[in-house]
Amino acid sequence: MIITDIKPQERTALRENIYLDGKFAFGLAIELRFDAKLQIGQEISEDTVKDLVFRDQTLKLLSSIQNFLAVRPRSEKEIRDNLKRKLDKSDYAEPEKIIQEVINKLRKYDFVDDEAFAKWWISQRQGGQPRGERMLRSELYAKGVPREIIDQAFYKYETPTGEIDKVAAKKFARYQNLPDREFRAKMSAYLARRGYDWDEISEVVNKLLKNREAN
Repeated sequence: MIITDIKPQERTALRENIYLDGKFAFGLAIELRFDAKLQIGQEISEDTVKDLVFRDQTLKLLSSIQNFLAVRPRSEKEIRDNLKRKLDKSDYAEPEKIIQEVINKLRKYDFVDDEAFAKWWISQRQGGQPRGERMLRSELYAKGVPREIIDQAFYKYETPTGEIDKVAAKKFARYQNLPDREFRAKMSAYLARRGYDWDEISEVVNKLLKNREAN
């Protein structure tokens, strides 16, 4: 095949249309065109065309996900799901291969790192309204973080001492005048919703009841 024309696209100066044998063949980022040193009159193979189209589609997909990554760190599953949704709306020749290529490039620049994401997630979720480990693990599972990475993240993360006591203290004023049975039920249910396990909950509730009786 022969490159018979190269024309800038109307909507952007950063892309060009490549014509082969007198017919439009494909669009290409201008940086890729110059990288490949394409010129009018040049002979080009089908394999070269496929490679250029693949690189161009990868570049477009990388550009399209920038805003998604700018909001906050993302798990690999979140990124893959976002890329798949974008591909569903477009005509890409090898979607799974392109997604993996984008993931590889993002991993190279530390945009894909589930271990770092898990540590960040735990730290952020403990601010403001702290949550128990059970709930945090559930949230990380839902975001596709592998179990072994979650285990490692919690192993390295030091839970603030007295955290569950602080959470319970926020509700104590509301429940303090309730009968023991009702106090235990409501405080336990509240702490369970915050993701704490039942051993922690039982210990804290018993301590609160003893302190209440002492006062």
